[in-house]
Amino acid sequence: MLVKLILNLSFCVLYYSHPKHHHSKCCGTMRMDSSNPSELCCDDVQHFNVTGEECCASQLNDPSIRTCQKVGGTAISVPNQLAESTFCSPGSYDPLQSTCCQSVLHHTLGECCGFDIITSPNDQTCCGETIYKRDDSKICCAGYMYSSKQYTCCGNQPLHKLTDGGACCLDKIYSTYEQKCINGTLQTLLEDTTTSTTTQPAVTLGRVSSITKAPVSSATISPAVSPTGHYTVAADLTCGNISYDSRISACCSGRVYSIFKQKCEDGRVLRNSKCS
Repeated sequence: MLVKLILNLSFCVLYYSHPKHHHSKCCGTMRMDSSNPSELCCDDVQHFNVTGEECCASQLNDPSIRTCQKVGGTAISVPNQLAESTFCSPGSYDPLQSTCCQSVLHHTLGECCGFDIITSPNDQTCCGETIYKRDDSKICCAGYMYSSKQYTCCGNQPLHKLTDGGACCLDKIYSTYEQKCINGTLQTLLEDTTTSTTTQPAVTLGRVSSITKAPVSSATISPAVSPTGHYTVAADLTCGNISYDSRISACCSGRVYSIFKQKCEDGRVLRNSKCS
């Protein structure tokens, strides 16, 4: 691997150093156009679509919002408001009296939250490298704060809560009327109305799986069963974050509901009234 890298680098240097390639130069082992201001080479790492940024080690740094600081011989990019801070590196401070958060030194002990520090964990919480006042009505998910009454964090994905048949399967919310979660895999519900117990295949999210329900006679078919005798949910439409089968479900203001058991009125899901 090292030999290949050396050969590639040597080829780049020898080839593009020729006068006919006066607008070209090497960035690591790659060619770049030195006359193009939108290309920048930072420590042998080539960057494209540059619009005013500068190099900070191998990364791009926007000087309008961030400052490139040297800490222990290493360049780091920090927000401009921290440019006058005291910086730290391993061995440069006493960990029993101070805390080093992403190379910014705090002369107190606490838990890091980005460049900042939490000194009162009972009153503060960290979300997305930002400190917030602790609030039981909020949850942190994927780096943002959400209302815990309206959202749940499912596999680090913020998803709106569904009160009618909604559940979480790893990182996906699904309808329990249509699917089942087994070991983190969504499987389509199959209902067989014959006396045969043959398992029917179901294809969901690119995986083939099977669930067979207990057989029932044709005289006791549930109203939720399609006229074909069994149903295989085909995720042909979406409602909010859920795929649903329009043959047995519908969408009501972002919520999936069963057309056989429920109805949608004025944007609300209501249960169908039973006639006596």
